[in-house]
Amino acid sequence: MDEDGTVYGTDDVITLTKDTKLTAIWVDGVYKEYKITYILDGAKIAEKIMHYNDVLTDPGTPKDAEGLHFDGWEWWSGSEKLTEMPKSMPAADVTAYGTTTKRYVSYELDGRVYKTKEFAAIGSTVAIADTPVLTGYDVSDWTAEMADTAESVTITDGSFVMPDGDVVLKATTTPKKYQVTVNVDGQPVTGSSFTAEYLSRFVLPKLPAKEGLTFYWDNNTTDFSIMQENGTYYVDSMPAQDITINGYYTQSVHDIYFIVEGEAVGEWIPYKIIKDQVVGTTIWSEDIIPELKEEDAAAGKKFLGWVCFETERSREGSFQMPDHDVYYFTRWALEEVTNTSVGIEFWIGEPYEEGSTRLGWWNEIYLKKGEILQLPDYQIEGYTLKWDGIDDTDKRYVYDPIKHTFKFDQIEDGDTISMYLCAYYMKNEE
Repeated sequence: MDEDGTVYGTDDVITLTKDTKLTAIWVDGVYKEYKITYILDGAKIAEKIMHYNDVLTDPGTPKDAEGLHFDGWEWWSGSEKLTEMPKSMPAADVTAYGTTTKRYVSYELDGRVYKTKEFAAIGSTVAIADTPVLTGYDVSDWTAEMADTAESVTITDGSFVMPDGDVVLKATTTPKKYQVTVNVDGQPVTGSSFTAEYLSRFVLPKLPAKEGLTFYWDNNTTDFSIMQENGTYYVDSMPAQDITINGYYTQSVHDIYFIVEGEAVGEWIPYKIIKDQVVGTTIWSEDIIPELKEEDAAAGKKFLGWVCFETERSREGSFQMPDHDVYYFTRWALEEVTNTSVGIEFWIGEPYEEGSTRLGWWNEIYLKKGEILQLPDYQIEGYTLKWDGIDDTDKRYVYDPIKHTFKFDQIEDGDTISMYLCAYYMKNEE
């Protein structure tokens, strides 16, 4: 009510035209009530009825946040955020919003996650996990530290009190070492025994070559593998146990191959293989030359003859099995006999000269007019292949020295040509 006796309601709007003194008029009735609502992490946890100007006290950490990190309260009146908790109840509803943060325990082994992180209440006693047992590794005890500050957390009798922060337990692994024994023909080699770390790769000793013998490492085990790289043998990888590696010298053996040239240049087709011939054994060519298979004999096929390179033979035709595989070569003889044929002898050194060795021969290769003959081009390391018997002035054929081919396209009907060529290998001068 103003000086003039005019009474205004609580929500009336007054237009002032002069200085005005308002006097409150109190009437009997009930005080108007207002609410304080407490919301924690989005859920209402409490509600309290207050009256205007009631004194407000700090509610502190709610029981619902026990064991959690409590971030405090934010105070709102309607849509207005208050800077702090009101000291007394205003003439409006008030809402207090609070949030919490859970704290977790995690484990790292060698810097990697070892197990899923687990919630732990602040102030609770947390029992740590057992130290891992890993094949081939020693594992350190767990150490605990704060995740954000790396500050150490004390572990006592296998547990710790959960602080107000995430905790990381860490452990590291160290490869165990195991004993390696290396034997050759049942006897330990120099430097045996030694130790090697689990899963490590280590080189095996290089053994001296012995004439007529082949050395090998026994790789018949599932515990580890012996690998070879650029002539070096190594174990990959060391198992979680002591091991014994055995090596043996054994008589060197190699194979003898009988190759029939295919239709394509350079195509080799094994016709027969004689396996595991001991180095130094006397081999007689006439005893090992293959017979025609039944199906080839039935088809009327014939071999031209067999030629063997890179073996030193006696005049009687025997040789000592060298420390490498031996190859005999031939071609199929043409079934149709024609008036044109070429025979080839193969020699080491000048043909028919003293000290030279005949390697073998191919019987007549029959050719039709216009047919191209591909001469053999076998190479022997340290020797140069030369040819004897080729007449550059003979106009009945064309010889290509680059491709090593003959083409008999100037033959007259009724002409008979029987050529004999010598392929001989001369040792290169050093």
